[in-house]
Amino acid sequence: MRRRGIRWVDTLRDSERFDADVWSGTILAGPISVAPKLWWDRPWFRSTPPVARFGNLFVFRGTFPSRTMRAPRLYFAAKDYIYTSKPDLQSARKLLVESMGLDPKAFFVAIELGNVEARVGNRDGAIAAYETARKYAPTQPEVETIARQISRISSEPIESVPLLRNPEVE
Repeated sequence: MRRRGIRWVDTLRDSERFDADVWSGTILAGPISVAPKLWWDRPWFRSTPPVARFGNLFVFRGTFPSRTMRAPRLYFAAKDYIYTSKPDLQSARKLLVESMGLDPKAFFVAIELGNVEARVGNRDGAIAAYETARKYAPTQPEVETIARQISRISSEPIESVPLLRNPEVE
């Protein structure tokens, strides 16, 4: 891209652009970005005709809301704070809360937040996050697993309850 003089948005170099409420310009998207999703859906790609297509690459031009494009970036950044040799749970919590606010349907974000809240001993925060996860969990087995976790967190010493398995990290 450098050789061709193309200016692209880089997640590290251009982090302030990723935090904008809308994205304007040319967006290159693959079919996964255009297809309907249970969470982080981008319906505007399906309602906006691409200006060009190169095989599986769609080219869109315009102004698009960034909520469901920002939410996964925040979630994955939070995981970087959690799954390290020296976790920074407060920074992770802040990012998870923001990601969940942008798209609460991503139930696994709420599971991760519940686990963070449990690790810091915040029983009410853990229960609230797990309740959100249960509300949006796509299958009955996941709903039941989350309900059992809520019951355990509510009634047992919080430090003795194992963290809930997050199906997204598998």
